[in-house]
Amino acid sequence: MPKPSSRHRAVLSILLAALLAPTGCTSSGSATPTTSPAPASGTSRPGDTGSASAATASTGSGPATGSDLTTGSVVGQARRTTEVAWRSAGFAPVAPAVEAAGVLLVYGTVGSKLSLYALDPTDGTVVWTQPAGYGIQYVDADDALAVFTDEGRVGYLRPDKSEPRRSQLIIADARTGKDLIRSTAGYLTNDIWDCGSKSPGICITGYPVDHPDDLVSLQLDEKTGAFTDRAGGSTGGLEPMGSHDVYVGDPNDPRIIRRLNGKTVWVKKLSDYTDISRWHGKFSQIASDNMVMVTLTMSSPVAHGIRSRYPADAMTLGIDLSTGTLRWKDSGTVNACAGSVTARPGLLRCRLSGTVTDTTTTDPAALPSAVASDLKVSLEAYDPRTGKARWRTAVGNVPLLAVYGNQALVPDGQDTVLLARASKPLVIDLRTGRSTPAPADRVFWCPDNWTAPRSVPVASGGQLFTDVMTSGLVMPCNASGRASKGTIGELPVTAGVPMSDERGDLLVVTSHSAVTAYLLPDAPTTAGTAAGPATTATAGKPGTVGAAEPVGPPAAVPEQIAWKNTQLSPVTQVSLVDGIAVYYAQDVSNTLFLVALNPTTGQQLWHKWATTAELYPDRELTVGTYDNRVVYWKPAKDGFAATTMLVNPSNGHERAISDVREWSSVPESCPAQPRLLCSAAYIGDTWTELRIDPASGAVTEAPKATGSGEDDQPDSNGLLVTKTDVRRVIDGKALWSTSKQQVFGDPDASVQVTGSMDSDPAVFVFTAYRGWHPNAAGDYPSFDPAKNLVSVGIDADTGRVRWQNPGMSLLCFFRITETNLNGAGPSDTKVLACSHRGTLDDGDHRSGDLTRAVGARITLMRIDPTTGKPYWSRPLGSAPDLATPDGPSNVRYLDPQRVLLGTTGTVVDLNTGTTRKAGPTDVSWCSTDGTFTYRDPYHVHGEPQYYRTGGELLDPCRPDGTSAKPTMIPPDVGVASADGKITLVAERKGVFAYRTRRS
Repeated sequence: MPKPSSRHRAVLSILLAALLAPTGCTSSGSATPTTSPAPASGTSRPGDTGSASAATASTGSGPATGSDLTTGSVVGQARRTTEVAWRSAGFAPVAPAVEAAGVLLVYGTVGSKLSLYALDPTDGTVVWTQPAGYGIQYVDADDALAVFTDEGRVGYLRPDKSEPRRSQLIIADARTGKDLIRSTAGYLTNDIWDCGSKSPGICITGYPVDHPDDLVSLQLDEKTGAFTDRAGGSTGGLEPMGSHDVYVGDPNDPRIIRRLNGKTVWVKKLSDYTDISRWHGKFSQIASDNMVMVTLTMSSPVAHGIRSRYPADAMTLGIDLSTGTLRWKDSGTVNACAGSVTARPGLLRCRLSGTVTDTTTTDPAALPSAVASDLKVSLEAYDPRTGKARWRTAVGNVPLLAVYGNQALVPDGQDTVLLARASKPLVIDLRTGRSTPAPADRVFWCPDNWTAPRSVPVASGGQLFTDVMTSGLVMPCNASGRASKGTIGELPVTAGVPMSDERGDLLVVTSHSAVTAYLLPDAPTTAGTAAGPATTATAGKPGTVGAAEPVGPPAAVPEQIAWKNTQLSPVTQVSLVDGIAVYYAQDVSNTLFLVALNPTTGQQLWHKWATTAELYPDRELTVGTYDNRVVYWKPAKDGFAATTMLVNPSNGHERAISDVREWSSVPESCPAQPRLLCSAAYIGDTWTELRIDPASGAVTEAPKATGSGEDDQPDSNGLLVTKTDVRRVIDGKALWSTSKQQVFGDPDASVQVTGSMDSDPAVFVFTAYRGWHPNAAGDYPSFDPAKNLVSVGIDADTGRVRWQNPGMSLLCFFRITETNLNGAGPSDTKVLACSHRGTLDDGDHRSGDLTRAVGARITLMRIDPTTGKPYWSRPLGSAPDLATPDGPSNVRYLDPQRVLLGTTGTVVDLNTGTTRKAGPTDVSWCSTDGTFTYRDPYHVHGEPQYYRTGGELLDPCRPDGTSAKPTMIPPDVGVASADGKITLVAERKGVFAYRTRRS
């Protein structure tokens, strides 16, 4: 199925019972753990050998004397210490292990031979191994050897026996190591990545034979194994930057070009951007808002190195990726602090002044070194659209933040880093820029810098290299970056790969000597004791997952604010998952996070970098749950590809339950097999419904019903709307189907609302547009509700149409929701609806959005869903707040049964339909549009869309919209803690926790 258009507004799986609320769940996740090394003391050559060893039989590669590791665990007792579950042996790792398809994949050496190893995550034994190659460019840690995985497959280089510098790109089954694709041989690098949603496939950089002087981006043809040059022709020796479609020259060829699929999109001289043309592009990054950032540097050769004088010798440019237009430039700044900032997503740079002489030798085993004079460095976060700093923190004389090839910031969690230095090491909060002294006795995880011999020497910069420097390995260290002996300290998720099995939660950490699985302490029995900085809390509104739903609950009366947090901005409703408050939020750079809080104290328990994946912008982002766990999407390297993850809400420990795919619908329990999760993904350009087995991680295609659906998949009751009919589908089989012509009176009707009613008899209810389509010129006629709008109820067991009401919209175009009005039992289920008269349009008849009402006359009613007949009806005149689906609305709840129509100042009792004028003491909750800006665009008809749909934020307000102190918190506002004493509400300023009592 093609991606849905912007006109597709159907809302899926709405449970219209006591509470009308969307079902389904969303997932998202933390960034792939990376390490940002700081200098370690000395390097040496790894060479440990032996067999995998369990913790109970520690070998020479085990913890040092005095280690705080505990070997063995007592079954039935809570673990209070970190234990070694297993340790690999027989090879020396040279890059971090990654998880794919239920195995751990890691590059390692025996002597000078490089191989790719697959390890069993339960005991560390080798499942399979294959010979591998470094590629033509891999010399030092700058080249970042990393394992590439894609949808249960692994990609690596296999050296050509006849010409060792040439390689084949091998795509293999991650579980078995069996070759699936072998590319043609070429001069390839180890820079392998997912090409992205615009051109799905696997990409790699290399030198094509037709122009061997150019390093270009190549795309693998998975059927033939041949490569397509993405640049589509010679780039004149320019090298690809981080975007893989943008190429930059050296001082002798000062150009920046963008070539894509054989076409030059734009060409710019550096002199178009700066007054000096002899600059060299050192670092670039595709960031949010369709921008590419380039750092230009100019240094002078001196004895024993090169010298840079700042701010004159560095500049960061912000360039529009589509046009090459310069949006901003900033002298004296270096993007990502010369590559030192890799600890978290976001846009960070260093502002420099003074003189730095880089004395690093060309020996890859040598650590970066520099001599500075009057150097002052400030770390800052910035807005990619304007280049303006969001925050700035002075860190003093730190030469290594100005030297390329060094990684000076060490992760201390997902949002904080250690700036390791001999005097006054700092811990820096990357959300706010706040720095605090690093505790001298605290154990961090620094880079484990080692060298490994290569079997075939490689020439670079006129020198022949026989060694290669490892990348991404970690070791316990103190605050100054030196190795820590005899202790491992706390294990942050950034130090390795989180996993879990029947023994508990594990973290798999890779050092130069082994891959080690640490069995972590059991989660605390009381929420709020997990480590991590306290930040924001969040809450929600109607339909919050896990919210208490007693029959006819009274409103909560707020007595005081228990706590509040205004650091992160919530973008969804809060869900209570196993007693923990979970929600999505953003920081100032529009980076999306999944956050968990102790609902009683507001203490942050954990947070993870999240993605909306390929979820269509109009589809609501919600917190997903499965078996008292949180389901979310963990971002992959490029584009919107992601891994579906399962998280323990109390401690944040996670494990993958799918491979990497472009997921397009939120995972939810499958209707016929609730132990499986149903979701959808784009495979190529085709939408496919998939099933995920959380136990094994297996992903299989769901059985297909005949016909193609307008909606993503059947809801939890099996309701499915296709292009031609309405049907009920259970386990891939249609129990019945009824044509759209019979249901709506139009075979091309556009369904706007679908829902499953918990009534007796059970019915499905709909609101649809019928007989309303654009003409040949694309213009929409005026919308006449009497003939173009209809609400329908059909029998859930037979598909028989029970009633049709022309001119009616259920829930008044979703302007009103309802909670527990006059009880919640099936025998007393009633639904609010509006009857519309007049005409609707968008003003110019071009967009098809119904934003304006002409001659509107609205009647509010409460209907019996089994018959469509009203229990009561109340004429409201023009009622602007209820008149249109796309226009402005100002409907607010005063308490569970009364709403305020803010435009006219009318209070409506939803139980009886009685109305009155609002007074100054009527304090309600004003809602804010539930959309937020996402830093990466979703392209709709070729146009980038930066908005996404989240939950509405709510603020206490008076009838005129001004701020007020809340007097009531209706059940549809916020979410109550398990003991009912705290209600969390997501407001525009942040998350507020109100201490409450029941009225």
